[in-house]
Amino acid sequence: MDTEQTFNLNKQTEWDTEESHLTHDDTLLGCLTILAKILNKPHSPDSLTAGLPLVDNKLTPTLFSRAAERAGLSSKVVKRPFRKISNLVLPAVLLLSDTNACILLEVKGKHARVIFPETGDGETEIEVKELEALYSGYAIFIKPVHHFDQRTEFSNVPRTKHWFWGTIIRFWPIYSEVFVASILVNSFALASPLFIMNVYDRVVPNHATETLWVLAIGVATVFVFELLLRTLRAYFIDMAGKKADVILSATIFEKVMAE
Repeated sequence: MDTEQTFNLNKQTEWDTEESHLTHDDTLLGCLTILAKILNKPHSPDSLTAGLPLVDNKLTPTLFSRAAERAGLSSKVVKRPFRKISNLVLPAVLLLSDTNACILLEVKGKHARVIFPETGDGETEIEVKELEALYSGYAIFIKPVHHFDQRTEFSNVPRTKHWFWGTIIRFWPIYSEVFVASILVNSFALASPLFIMNVYDRVVPNHATETLWVLAIGVATVFVFELLLRTLRAYFIDMAGKKADVILSATIFEKVMAE
């Protein structure tokens, strides 16, 4: 009987656990997930990091703000001594040594209340001196983003969510001005033939010097406007192309890293 019971106990060689996101290994992501829950904006780790170019499958301080935005939170990495962190800006994420992180909830005298993501949502009371020894000097302050009433006249016009056409439509006002400039430039190209035709038909036979000066001044004015429109058209195309290239490159990079 004892032999059979021992056999059944030793039969399970692996723990029956579900493989989830690397929350326990990624303390920074764990802090963000817990903070989102504390600030009444709960999000799963997968939804916060989907599509982000993680480094070694971990969230970095640089990517923290982008992940926080997905939960409706605003964050900022600040270099600040521990003694100068006020309770008014808490809770905050403290970047510790050895690429660890914790959530600072409150400082009372010589003790501080913190949450280490490795232990879940449970609070821990630790001495300030001990926490200062672990503190790297950088903290991430995070607060909910205030959303204005979308019914106001200043609300953004909804855009298509397509990654390519949505970006192109975003710069459509600039491209429309370029289109108008192109029509005018092509229209100004008719100035030279009209000038030559009028000189041969009206000026040369009648020796009308005054008419020639008037036509020359008009054609010169057209050429100046044509040069100006060509320069502006090239500038707007270059500006819109650079901005669209930055947005498209970032979007494509996220999609590639997410695969």
